[in-house]
Amino acid sequence: MVEENNNRSDSVWHGGTPTLVFKTWERTEAELIKGLLEGEGITCMLSSDITHSIYPFTMDGLGEIRIYVPEEKFPEASELIEAYSKETIEPEDRLPESG
Repeated sequence: MVEENNNRSDSVWHGGTPTLVFKTWERTEAELIKGLLEGEGITCMLSSDITHSIYPFTMDGLGEIRIYVPEEKFPEASELIEAYSKETIEPEDRLPESG
C-alpha cells in the first residue's frame, strides 16, 4: 500500500485511529476532497495500492484512492464530503454557451 504520509508518527498524524471516509478512482477528486477537509482543519491522509505519479491509470482495482481521517473527525468529515457532493450549479449560474 502506498501512502502519502508514510510515517504515521504522532508528529504527522494528529488524532485517533485513521478511519476511511472516502474512496475514489480519480486523483484530482481525491486531492480536491483532501483540500476541502484540510481547509476545515481536518487532518487527512491519502492511500493507494499504486504510486499514481508512476502508474497514472486504474486497472483491476489498483487505482482506488482512499482518504482517511482521525476517528473522532469522521462525522464532521463525512458531513462535509456529503454537502460537497450534493452541491449543484443552478442554471442561472452557468456560463453562457458560446455560439
